[in-house]
Amino acid sequence: MGTSEARDGPPGSHPGNPPERDPVLFRGLDGSSVPVPSRELDELSRALNGEILFPGTPGFRETCEIWNGIFQRVPAALVRCRGTADVVHGIRFARSHGILTAVKSGGHSVTGHALVGGGLVLDLSPMRGVWVDPAHRVAHVQGGALLRDVDAETQRYGLATPLGVVSKTGVAGLTLGGGYGHLRRKWGLTIDNLLGAEVVTAEGEVLEVDGDHHPDLFWALRGGGGNFGVVTRFDYRLHPVGPRIFQIYRAYPLAAAWEIVRTAREFLVHQAPDEISAEFQFAKIPFGDAFDPSLHGKRVVLLRAVHAGTPEEGRRDLRPLLELGPFLYDRSGEMSYVDLQRYVDTGLPNGGRYYSTGLLVDRLGDDLLKILFDEYSRVGFDQSAVTGIWHTGGAISRVPVPATPYIGRTDSFMIVIDSAWTDPSEDRAQIAWGRNLKRQLLERSVGTGDRGYINFQPGEDVRSEAEAAYGENIARLRRVKRLYDPSNFFRRNHNILPEEGPATDLPSTGRDVP
Repeated sequence: MGTSEARDGPPGSHPGNPPERDPVLFRGLDGSSVPVPSRELDELSRALNGEILFPGTPGFRETCEIWNGIFQRVPAALVRCRGTADVVHGIRFARSHGILTAVKSGGHSVTGHALVGGGLVLDLSPMRGVWVDPAHRVAHVQGGALLRDVDAETQRYGLATPLGVVSKTGVAGLTLGGGYGHLRRKWGLTIDNLLGAEVVTAEGEVLEVDGDHHPDLFWALRGGGGNFGVVTRFDYRLHPVGPRIFQIYRAYPLAAAWEIVRTAREFLVHQAPDEISAEFQFAKIPFGDAFDPSLHGKRVVLLRAVHAGTPEEGRRDLRPLLELGPFLYDRSGEMSYVDLQRYVDTGLPNGGRYYSTGLLVDRLGDDLLKILFDEYSRVGFDQSAVTGIWHTGGAISRVPVPATPYIGRTDSFMIVIDSAWTDPSEDRAQIAWGRNLKRQLLERSVGTGDRGYINFQPGEDVRSEAEAAYGENIARLRRVKRLYDPSNFFRRNHNILPEEGPATDLPSTGRDVP
């Protein structure tokens, strides 16, 4: 990951070029310049229900805003899609000209893959519809929806599907990468609750995909990332959750937290029911009005535990953790599920600079904890340096590894190393800190290997990160890629190369891939 790529733009052009340029230069799939006459862009515009935006036109800059401010890439054009037909038109146009294309829904990824300098962006953010079938406990969700859109509609019926922990995240990136959230141990990952999808392939074909229709593609979508097509609708299984739940949200001083963390770890591993999904965070309390000034800058261990049942059940089952102390502050209590999902949104503003990496471990030994305690006793950044330790297992572990691309089914914890800052001059130091901490953890986690959850990987070496994340499932993913995208049109992602072989001997897209 670097900052030079973040400033790239259309080859031979500069931001602010008027839309009447003839031709408009796009970046090609091979990196070359692709001139496209304005009349062909006008034809595309007439075919759309949405619109095309160019640098300098109203709305372009706002549409290019994404979560990770490191990656301020400038595309040559954006197609604002208002439905599946617009996605089809956009893909066919880009394919016919060989244009490098990115797909943007929530724009909340660590890697900034939602934008591509000089290329074409298919922007799904106008497609945020959510339709709930409470009788069958299914939610039908458009590909540009955010987590908050889904939660708002499903909670009208006291239902939810496992999603993430930041409500402004897009459902598409979250789901295609796996989907870790507060319901993970009770109801599994997001992909474990995906029933079907509508997908636009690299050929511009619209497919209805589920366990009976294109099962090979359905398998790959459940964790394989955006390698196989543009998902314009997700169908999710819903579960009774809320409307009110109970959570623990409590901070302990770092100097006194060693035994607290170890005691909580033993409870989580050996006694906690599946209804409890918990995590620790090593962090420094930020400066701001949300915290008492006497706490600003203090190094803490935050314990957060969410119970998927009723508030009464939550208080009962979480009692062993509630009895841990002493603590610096306590915001535990009953709240609405919708508020829970939005709880940390304000601390992660769009446009900040973010770096994330991490690994999955089968056990959280004292040796790994010591590294984290030692590192946080001396970390010097005023803003950043948040490492989360997520307890996994439960429903996640009951899905066989071959059932989806995600392989971390038997791991007990996921360690996520995050940095957040605003000053570009800190880029090098912040990223180096995250890399160094991961290196230390890898050296101690003997036998675990560099397995990481793909949505929390930095995109510094996308193919190596993908191979590490998918392990033994990478071969099957490459076969599915060859089946549905043999030319690797969808490559702005943690890219999986198609299995080698001539395209002429591919089976029909209706066949399963072993």
